[in-house]
This record gives sequence, structure tokens and C-alpha cells, in this order.
Amino acid sequence: MTSKTKSRVMKVVGQKYASVSDLVRDMSEPDFSEEFDKYQADRRLVNCLKVIRTSHGLSQAELAKRMGCAQSKVSKLESSIDADVNFGDVICYALALGRSVFMFVNPAKASGTDQIRFYFECIKHELDRLVTIAGNDTSIAGGVEQFAIETIQNMVTMIETSLEKLPHRAKQLRAAVSVEVSGDRGERLCLDSPSVRAGTRRAVPTS
Repeated sequence: MTSKTKSRVMKVVGQKYASVSDLVRDMSEPDFSEEFDKYQADRRLVNCLKVIRTSHGLSQAELAKRMGCAQSKVSKLESSIDADVNFGDVICYALALGRSVFMFVNPAKASGTDQIRFYFECIKHELDRLVTIAGNDTSIAGGVEQFAIETIQNMVTMIETSLEKLPHRAKQLRAAVSVEVSGDRGERLCLDSPSVRAGTRRAVPTS
């Protein structure tokens, strides 16, 4: 072990890291840490499956028995990268854990706002399915309505929690008085924008 490596080992002793990638980045050369991050990114699905298996307290041999295959097959799957995994094996693995596989196929350049709109459409689709299942049964319909109301309340709370992290919201939270301005079309006007400042500027009297 070189002196440089020893100093790195001493550096991480007793230190907490948010992820293995952070530990590797702190312990290794930049090229190796970037390669490790890429390797981890290529194994997101495989790592997810492994986490689910261990959370169920199952060994590879126990899961293989449920799948009706040899342990070596489970071991090979868990040591592979996502691109090399047989999709049928993934489905079989998930079913053996009492899970189903749900996939999203989105545009490669989809933005964050596009993703949110898509998720909202998915929520609407599922709510429409619940409404169809309820049919004319008033008891089920009441449950669906109550669930929808609770879902809306939870979503509003989550959205507000996220929006409070925006810089202008943080300033408002620290202020004694919070002021919001609505435009002619109901849009929220930013008080810090040049157009608003110009519109509220007082005229200077001329002599």
C-alpha cells in the first residue's frame, strides 16, 4: 500500500458517506470513480431487484427455488448489467417476489415538466379505472371519492413542500408580510421582475 493510498484510507475512517459512489470518489482516482459511477448506472434495474430480494430476507438459493431454476441463474442475473439481462428472467424474478413489472417508455429528451405531466395522466387513468370498477355501487363509489380527496390533499402538500424551496418563496417565508400580485389573466406576477418594478415606480414631480 502506497503512502498516497494510506492517506486516503485514513481520510475515510470514521467518516459517513451518502452512497458507495461518494466513498469510491473520495478513495480513488477521478477516472476510476467515473468508471464506477457508469457501472452503477448500468446496473440500476439489477441492483433494484437485489435490494427487493434482500428486503424479503431471501437468499439466492431460496429465490431460485421459487423461480424453479438453479441458484447460478440468479447469481448471474444479479452480477450482470441491465442491458445483458433477459427480460423474461426479470419478470420471473419479480413474480417470485410477489411483484409485477411496470415500465415507462418516454422520449429520451423528456424534460422534468414533461415527466410530471405524464405522471398526472397516469394518475387520471388509474382514477378512471377505479370509477369504472365502482360502477353503480354507492359504497365503493364513496370509497373512491374519499381516496381521491385524500390523494389531492397529499399532492397539494407535497407540491407546496417542493415549491417552498424556491428562492423567492424562501424570501417570502422570512418576511413579516407576504404579498402576491395577480395579472389581468390570473397569472402570478413576480414582484422582482423589471416590468413590475417599472410599473410600480412613482413619478418624480417636475419643477
